[in-house]
Amino acid sequence: MTLQNSRALYKNKQNIILGPSNPESIFQYRYFTVVIDKNNKKVLVNKPRDFQSNKQHINEKVDQILNQRKMEKGIIRLDRNNYAYQIFTDQFGQKNIVFLNTTLIYAHSWTLLRLAILLGFTALIIFAIILIIASGLAIRPIAEAYHKQQQFINNAGHELKTPLAIISANTEMEEMLGNESEWTKNTKEQTQRLTELINHLIALARMSETGEIALSKINLSKIVESASRSFSSVMKQKDLTFKTKIQKDIFVSAEEKTLTELVNIFLDNAQKYCDPHGEVSIDIYIKTSGITTQV
Repeated sequence: MTLQNSRALYKNKQNIILGPSNPESIFQYRYFTVVIDKNNKKVLVNKPRDFQSNKQHINEKVDQILNQRKMEKGIIRLDRNNYAYQIFTDQFGQKNIVFLNTTLIYAHSWTLLRLAILLGFTALIIFAIILIIASGLAIRPIAEAYHKQQQFINNAGHELKTPLAIISANTEMEEMLGNESEWTKNTKEQTQRLTELINHLIALARMSETGEIALSKINLSKIVESASRSFSSVMKQKDLTFKTKIQKDIFVSAEEKTLTELVNIFLDNAQKYCDPHGEVSIDIYIKTSGITTQV
């Protein structure tokens, strides 16, 4: 194949990996030498076959190189190709400028880089697909377990409501028969508390699906007073001194059920870990820097 044929074959062709076509790609390491004798006559030797650049064009490039007196080597553009050149003086005192076509050398490097990018991008897509499939399989048992947990909370909550309703009804019957006392009143309060706790658990299970918590203005003083009454009998049973100092009508922004459970947890921990025959006190009041609560 000649250079003319290769020009016709590769004209305006481009490959995503190989890059733009180059007619010189049918040759390897094309080079030539220009010898400048003592009379400043330029002689082209080692001329590649089918070399298309005319002598005048080459002479212009040689003159351009010689004008750059301090540059003994560099790169020029010739016939749409990059040629590296180097100047040296032979034993006859003649200057020799050797030109080497480096376009194909760099083209191979760019081809390797494009191929690496293409393979890397393909591998990334394959890895992402595998990761999506694998993560879906890995998360499926967790999602199923979470769904079963939500179902259990809902089912258990509805099942627990029945015995609580019976206990509350029996307590009210005892009071109707004239056996009303502090203990029956406390039983009703705790039954009501358990019912509210179950409803709260069910609400939390449903809320976790939406991820929303409704805040409202809550009377903290009333919540603490109600919790204190509920725990007063427990404190007496454990022979603990129980004192409360609650400022009236302290309002906070919170979720009522959650705040109620938090106060009950505080009091429950206080009666559990208090020293024998010790004292439990709860103080709530407003300071200039904010609300202060002590248990």
